[in-house]
Amino acid sequence: MNPSLTQTFKAALALVLFMLAQQVKTTFAQGPPVEVHDMFVVSDICRFPVLVEIDGKSKAITLPGDRIIATSPAVTATLTNLDNPVHHETLGITGSFHLTFLANGNADFVVTGRNLLAGFGPEAPFVISIGRFTFTIDPDGNVVAPVSGRGQLVDVCALLE
Repeated sequence: MNPSLTQTFKAALALVLFMLAQQVKTTFAQGPPVEVHDMFVVSDICRFPVLVEIDGKSKAITLPGDRIIATSPAVTATLTNLDNPVHHETLGITGSFHLTFLANGNADFVVTGRNLLAGFGPEAPFVISIGRFTFTIDPDGNVVAPVSGRGQLVDVCALLE
């Protein structure tokens, strides 16, 4: 993974892990989703910096076999081109992340529905995924298997130009 994508990957992964950590500590499988509010700037993928504002409700469910499902039944992402703020979009990202932690330390992801992905391979540097996609990362955050699957990948950079 090149250095510019590493920073964005860490921001995206941090968002997922932030949501999971908050919820795993405080929520049981039968509990309600919790409020999620986060904001960060992705400055190294598009030709312009993008402000990402995440708002809504999300929930993590721990499953047997080193698995977690992170759902976001009511989450939106407001994406703003900081060089030209009139170019902005608010999109529902109500999909799910299904994570399986492997014995070698890698993490397999299956994302379903509508999700915001950044830095998970050259096929999807910064996208809204709509459908079912998979990818794998190693313990250092390197993409082992890039995003692939069925559905649509909407280029966030092109959307905000």
